[in-house]
Amino acid sequence: MTISEAMEWYLGALRDRGYAASELERRRVLLRRHVLQGVAMLHPDGSRRLLETARRTSPSGGDSVIRTFQDRVRTATESARYLNLAALLHPEFLQPARSEVRAFLETLGGQFRVQEISEGLARQMLSLARQASNERPRHATQAFLQYCFEQGWLGWNPHPGQRFPAERVFEPDFMGPEGDRWADRARDYLEHLRDTRNLALGGIDYYARKLKPFVQWLDAEGVGEIQLTTLKAFVDHRRSAGVSDTTLSKYLYCIRPFLDFLIRSGALRATDNPANALRIKGLPSAHRQTLTETDYANSPLF
Repeated sequence: MTISEAMEWYLGALRDRGYAASELERRRVLLRRHVLQGVAMLHPDGSRRLLETARRTSPSGGDSVIRTFQDRVRTATESARYLNLAALLHPEFLQPARSEVRAFLETLGGQFRVQEISEGLARQMLSLARQASNERPRHATQAFLQYCFEQGWLGWNPHPGQRFPAERVFEPDFMGPEGDRWADRARDYLEHLRDTRNLALGGIDYYARKLKPFVQWLDAEGVGEIQLTTLKAFVDHRRSAGVSDTTLSKYLYCIRPFLDFLIRSGALRATDNPANALRIKGLPSAHRQTLTETDYANSPLF
């Protein structure tokens, strides 16, 4: 699994969890900049692969820039066995053609395999990301590495001692006591997400934690069939407990596909999903100004 492929799988998992297109694009830019470029610059084998890649390819529009950068790397590696490419990316050199070199490094970094990201390399990447003006680059990098570990692509745990999120939600009593009607169906649904949908473990964790209050309420109330009135009663129950409409809308987002699963499996006697007729107006979210590709291209590399 190459890093570029893993990045697309990760972004796809976030898309399945309901992340907005603007947030997905922001994550994509951060990962290209702090993971793909970081691996290309900091991997011990980065300079050799860079020279080999430059010989095989001819980047359009930036040939002279890439050749100049390639010559600088070749000269530096003549007297050094291991070269940290970040040392060569001086702002004075990158100022007239920073984007060409960055694009070249992204292509190079994406060709490395996820298994080649060692703990030491990850520490260096996070150290550079920490030098950014905010915490987003470091958090984005850490979340991506954790996802790769959960998929079995990394041989080391980015968070030692921390259990897989999905390990907790698959514990027998997480959704409720075994034998409880709706808790058992919820466990079937989580297994469906894992085994059939091949959903990322982090996504399963998100769905499970939003479904848990609903499932436990159903069993506590002795609900036999889930109808629109049932959903409205649950919403009123949670709202009276102080849960915000924004959180309730997230509950509904996870309840809707759960009910679709129950209808398809015959566990719910309904032809239409009752959740489709229920809308919860979430609180207006604060407007966040995000950087564009142009903003990133005109800013320092790290």
